[in-house]
Amino acid sequence: MNAGTRCCTVKVSSGFHVVTVVINFPSHYPMGNATPSFDFTAESSIDIATKSKLLKVCVSYYGNQIP
Repeated sequence: MNAGTRCCTVKVSSGFHVVTVVINFPSHYPMGNATPSFDFTAESSIDIATKSKLLKVCVSYYGNQIP
């Protein structure tokens, strides 16, 4: 987590799979319906369909955390 750039990198590995996501928080987060952006790095070994499902869950979760 880098509080200065409002960026967080999360890496998860299980067996042969690796998922690395860079999360960028807007400066006005969590106010004004500002949601973070989620970017999978090139080292992520999951397919597009799984990335889409994970992205949908992440966006939905953070969207529900905004007051």
